[in-house]
Amino acid sequence: AQSFDGVTLSAVAPSGQSWQRAQSGDLGKDFVQDLALSSGGGTTAGAIEIFDGAALQRGETLRSSSLTPYANSTLAPWVFIEDFSGDGQRDLVTAGFNQAQASTVNLRDLEIKAFLASPSSDGWVEQFKFDPFDSISLESPTSVVPRAALTADQVSVAMADMNLDNFQDVAIAYAVDGGL
Repeated sequence: AQSFDGVTLSAVAPSGQSWQRAQSGDLGKDFVQDLALSSGGGTTAGAIEIFDGAALQRGETLRSSSLTPYANSTLAPWVFIEDFSGDGQRDLVTAGFNQAQASTVNLRDLEIKAFLASPSSDGWVEQFKFDPFDSISLESPTSVVPRAALTADQVSVAMADMNLDNFQDVAIAYAVDGGL
């Protein structure tokens, strides 16, 4: 962070949705923290909107880009501002459900995607995607089985360099009978 001075963001979530997740990081390559907000709910797909941090410091709200990484899901995607490409610049990594989810969610529909900034516009270009539970069993005894009727608020995704190898790792937590 440049300082601990407060800034005001005047942003309204897309119609029928609410802001549910946030992440900060320098996406503009200007050494100023930008803000990524993720919305969900309602009847439209969850979305991510990026706001320019330099504009926020000037007291302005400037949406620099937006994307809808999971067009079939109304749930708010997780968004991470991390350098996955190794070029020293921050990129976007998202996690979300690639299929419509009702009152319960299916971990097999969880998908991780990575995006680079488009060189020709303010948009994002998908670089890769993977479904972590395509190669991880959710069956006993080889795995920790998720609880029956798993809901979206019982799932969480985080990114960090957990094994100190200078590469970002993904952790997925979900409710099981008796805890997490």
